[in-house]
Parts: sequence; C-alpha cells; structure tokens
Amino acid sequence: MRSPKETRCRRMRRSRRALAAYLLIASTAAFFLSAGSLPERTWADPPPRVALTFDDGYNFDHRILDFLSSEGIKATAFVIGSWAQNNPSLLREMDGLGWEICNHTQNHPWLTKIPDQQIQAELNACQAVIASTTGQHQPFFRPPGGFIDARVNGVVTSMGYIPVLWSMDSMDALGPRVPDVQSRVAGMVNGARDGSIILFHFGGRNTLELVQGVVKGLQQRGFCFVTLGELYGMKNIMRGGECGPGQAEAAERHYFAEGTTRPGYEEWLLVLNPGEEAVEVEATFFSSHGRERKSFSVPARWRISIDVNSEVPWRDDLSVLLESSSPTAAERMLYFNRGRGYDGASMSAGTQGAATRFYFAEGSIRPGFEEWLALFNPSGAAEARVELEFFGGGGALGKTSLEVPPQSRVTVKVNDLVEENELVGGEKDISMILKSPQGVVAERSQYFVYDNLVPGAHSGSGCCRPRQEWYFAEGTTRRFFDGYLVLFNPCRYATPVKVSFLGSDGDSREENVELAAGQRRTLRVNDS
Repeated sequence: MRSPKETRCRRMRRSRRALAAYLLIASTAAFFLSAGSLPERTWADPPPRVALTFDDGYNFDHRILDFLSSEGIKATAFVIGSWAQNNPSLLREMDGLGWEICNHTQNHPWLTKIPDQQIQAELNACQAVIASTTGQHQPFFRPPGGFIDARVNGVVTSMGYIPVLWSMDSMDALGPRVPDVQSRVAGMVNGARDGSIILFHFGGRNTLELVQGVVKGLQQRGFCFVTLGELYGMKNIMRGGECGPGQAEAAERHYFAEGTTRPGYEEWLLVLNPGEEAVEVEATFFSSHGRERKSFSVPARWRISIDVNSEVPWRDDLSVLLESSSPTAAERMLYFNRGRGYDGASMSAGTQGAATRFYFAEGSIRPGFEEWLALFNPSGAAEARVELEFFGGGGALGKTSLEVPPQSRVTVKVNDLVEENELVGGEKDISMILKSPQGVVAERSQYFVYDNLVPGAHSGSGCCRPRQEWYFAEGTTRRFFDGYLVLFNPCRYATPVKVSFLGSDGDSREENVELAAGQRRTLRVNDS
C-alpha cells in the first residue's frame, strides 16, 4: 500500500504546474578578472603592489639587502629562530631599514609531522628571539616548506598568527634542474598582479640576480613594493563583494549558523529597527568555549553595527541568536583577509527559526574552491542528527550523517567530508539536501582559493522548501563579470524549467531546460 505522500507524488506527475512547484532554483554570481584581459589603468588608479618575502637566513647574502636598500625597497623576512639567535646584528639591520621580521619557526621542522605542543613551542621560541632582538610582533607566519594542513592551521591561528604562503616562487631553493634565471624572472614579472607575494630565500641559488631582475622588470611595469603589513592593511584593495535579497518582513528572532572571529576575520551584525519605538536586542554567541550574552539598544527607525570580534572573549568559530523585544531586520557580514588586504566578504540574512530541512543548490569542490557547512542546534535538550544527501549533474550521489550536540555548532569542510566517505565519485559541482528530525540552523559558505589565498566567497542559508518561481533582481554580463545560475531539481521525477532574462532596455530572452530527477545544472548567464 502506498503512503499518502507517495500518492500525492504520483498525482503531481500529472500536473506540470505541480512538477514545477518542486523545483529548487538557487543563484550565485561569480566574478573573475581574466589575467590576460585586465582593464586599462588610468591616471587615477593606484599603482599595483607586490610584496617581496625572504625565508630562512642561512648563507645570508648581504648584497640582497644592499640592493633593495639602494632601491628604497622594504621587504618581509620570515626568519628561523635558531639562525636569528646567532645573527642579532642582521636582524637589527633589517629592522632599521623598515623590514618586517616574521616567524618561520625556531628549527624549521615540517609542521605536519609534529604534534600540536611542539608546533606551539617552535613558534613561541622563534617569536621570543625576534621580540627580544627587534621588538617586533608581526602577525604573519610562514610554515617551513609551505606545508600546512587543517590541524596545523588550527594551532597556528589559535595562537593569533595569520599563515601566509606565496603567489609566485622564485625556485631559488630548488636544485639545479630548474629554468634559467632569465626565464624565471620573465615568468614572475609577466605573471605579477596587484597583491602578488613572491618567495625568495636569503641564501638561495642565484637569488641576487633573480631579485634584481624582478625589481627592474616590475618597476618598468609600474609596480610599487610593499611589506606584507602594508599590503595586508590596505583596505582600499578590497576584492570581491556580496549581495543579498533583503528581508520581506522583520522578526523578533534571527539565527546565524556561520561566523568566526579567528585571526584574519572580522564579523559584524547589522540590526535595523524599522519601528517607531526603541528596541532592546539580546545577542547570544555560541562557540566551543561556551556562551556569551550581550544586550544592545536600537533607537526607533535606526540601525546599529555590532563588532562581534570586540564583543566575545574568544577567537573561534561561532553561531549567533538575536532576540528582540519588537521585530527587527538583521544581517551578518564576515570580512576576511589573508595577506592581500581585505580579500573579500560574505553576507547572510540568516534564518528566523530552526528547520528540519534545507536545500542548497550551489556548491563546488573543484580545485581552488572550498565549500563549508555550518550547523547550529539551538535546542537546549536534544542532540540533532543531521542527514546530508548530495546530488550532481547525473542525479543523486551519496549520503552521510552528522550529530550536533544541544546548543552547539559544528563546522564541516564539504571537500573533506565527501572525499573521506567517497560520496560523490568524480563530481565536482554538487547540490545538497539536509534533513534533521530535530530542527537545526544551516548555512553554506563557498570560498574561492587561488594562489593559496582566499580572494572571494559567498554564503547562504539555502531554503527550507522548493518553490515554483524565483526572482533575481541583481545580475550583470558586463565586461569582466561572469554570472551563473544554479538549478537543482530535488524531486524524484524530471521537470521542465523556463528561465527568463530581463534587460534594462526592456529586452527579454528565454531558455528552456529539462532537469532529470535529482539533477543539478549550472547555466553561465553570459552565454544565455
């Protein structure tokens, strides 16, 4: 005997309108600048910046310091503590020239092969040498060999450091079987972009010739040279952006699953009071360290900005519950930077309550992309069991489940989750359905990772049910912009989709798409 639910689904197959009602469509716009088609610079544009960085210290070639000093160039040094301990005069000389002296561990071990406590000891010992010699306390850290994983990153960032790798490698620390100096110089000069970070070594092979060639070549291209601190602190080189649909109505509760105050991140809560009387707002922050409550007052027809980093005592991932005496509108902004200034931001309007089901049409685990899922269980009594099902271009893929303790949050890197459990085969673009008998709050964040840095991201709470119609006010196919529309059919049968594109001049175009059961598809709007 069929269940009532199965009977309803069979009836829906007879109705095209009902089929469309089970269609889930979500949209994301990704914006990329092609390296070969950068816009022409005008006189008002600031010069592009590049940071020269030097590792280690052994076999120190003082001619590098002399040359850069003669050119008026300051750089960033990542020194090994044991070397620095024996060469304090060189450290003081670099400090006097305006160089930044940063942590590269005390003894240069591969951090992925040693325990957490030893990692902490390595960084603490190196920093003690730098501080006692120069008085500098830089936030930047470079792992020896560039070897870093999630565990090491967690240890390092918990100590307040920002791991920084590089955009281009001069290959001066490699063996003789590398391209000649001229070829490497040409590659770095031609490949440099605003915000590039170049890796050299104080005692590398042909380092002086490489540095001289790169400096002269980039000067001819109009670049200026800055330290990491200058690059990191320049907020006028903001990359990326985020937009949202706004809120149809105010509410007395707002949940935000995603959030972090880790080093390199700034979290803000924006609260609008549309009413005619002042509103009292209580924010409860949940992290692995516990809970923190703060109260705020919002005057009538006013908005406030809450600096979450300043309000909580931890540097950790967190979820937030906002409760107000009268309805408010609220959004969360998360700004992040990883050695290139404010490299991007993500925004979310959150949700107004927990739900037993969430749909996420967009998602990618391609190389250069990181997908994260934040889950928050607001219940004070029951553990939430969450089932995740993944879908690709060919339909349904694999399933897995997670547990979220009461009044706790869990962050999952989807890339690792699907790989460890062999859930999606060779699929790289994936959609997801989340189910939980115990209501939860869910949010997916997608980071774009290039050159070992993170220049962009977007975040969303998905939706709690599919819809028949979706409207997107924002969109552009102007030069240097790529727009994408992600379609996902979560039902067990195929459904047709009609996509209408409306231009500012009244022009319109249509595209018809057939989605199989459980299929997701990405449309590049520029091509439509």
